[in-house]
Amino acid sequence: MEVISKKGVAWNFLGSIANAGASAVLLLAVTRLCGAEEAGIFSIAFVTAQMLMAIGNYGVRAYQVSDVYEKVQFKEYEMHRIVTCIAMMIGVICFILLRGYSRSIAGIVLLMGIYKMIDAYADVYEGFLQQKNCLELAGKSLFYRTFISILAFTICLFITRNIIWASTVAIATSFAILVVFAIRPAYMRLPKTAIVVWKNIRNIFKDCFPLFCSLILLSVIINIPKYAIEEYMTYEEQAYYNIIYLPAQVIYLLASIAFKPFLTMLTDIFMNDPARYMKRVIQFIGIIAIIVSAVVLVANFIGIPCLELLYGVELIPYKKALLCILVGGGCNAVSSFLYYILAIMRRQFVCMLSYIAGLISILGMVGMLVRTSGIMGAALAYLGGMFVITIIMLVALYIFWKKCRGGIP
Repeated sequence: MEVISKKGVAWNFLGSIANAGASAVLLLAVTRLCGAEEAGIFSIAFVTAQMLMAIGNYGVRAYQVSDVYEKVQFKEYEMHRIVTCIAMMIGVICFILLRGYSRSIAGIVLLMGIYKMIDAYADVYEGFLQQKNCLELAGKSLFYRTFISILAFTICLFITRNIIWASTVAIATSFAILVVFAIRPAYMRLPKTAIVVWKNIRNIFKDCFPLFCSLILLSVIINIPKYAIEEYMTYEEQAYYNIIYLPAQVIYLLASIAFKPFLTMLTDIFMNDPARYMKRVIQFIGIIAIIVSAVVLVANFIGIPCLELLYGVELIPYKKALLCILVGGGCNAVSSFLYYILAIMRRQFVCMLSYIAGLISILGMVGMLVRTSGIMGAALAYLGGMFVITIIMLVALYIFWKKCRGGIP
């Protein structure tokens, strides 16, 4: 069984913090240096790129790191990722055209799309390093690439006050760091000769399609309230919603730190002892529940004052919305963990059905709630969608647990 190194966990922790904090720091820089309206435009560009990154990732990371017997070679994962990244950028361009953005907004959306495409491309290399028990190298790559590109963006924005220039510099920096810290170490660990079997690439598309659909649906569910705000409210209010949404990412960050380093180990346990696997899964759900409760409790007392201090805007009217989003973020953390667990079990289809149900529920309420209750309505819609997804996944997990115990034939 795989032994998780302390250095690997530590670097994964740092990388996860940098990645989860990226949107918060970038939004902070734009808000402070360019104002709330520009921050609202930037935030919608960033969340659009984040949403379409699901096309680039295609849900393969969970499948890749649990492929412990390497039925698919890395070169085949890599070729698959090149295709999906191209598809992602086509999606970005189509989205810009469909939304009819002005040239300046379209430029920011396009550049953020390229920036997140690099994240998607890097993921296949970092997944390979994790699969090879080199979690330390994967964590270093994620940390340095994210941290240095954010720093480059902020410095350039401070000098130029131009989001286009700052985004361009961040893209160049991110790709350079990727080559040094992920691509080169990955290729050093590859066999000298590797034959690409196109059938395996087709199988990746087929096997990961439910996971891909799940990621796309999750991104849409998370961002539908933001697009509803864009439709019915102002870009300034868009910035406010994105600011109070940021603490929900803290929950996901802490939860992912708790379980992501152990995915390969959990795969090994599942293959050898399904009953023990379920016990470990329940333990991780308990840990995530404790994390969620702690963050919500802290945010209830100091969440709004801290955000106001950081971003320099008044957020007192949105305290209830913040707490609502945090509970929804807790549901997202649990369901994201279960997404990986079900992928290890090769129950990808259950994930897809869960997210379809979540999408239907949020579409049924978001327009009315945002029109009648504004930002609070957006927060309630987000919570409702996440709650539906989590309940369905927990029920599916319970059914499998009963099967392990012989309760269901």
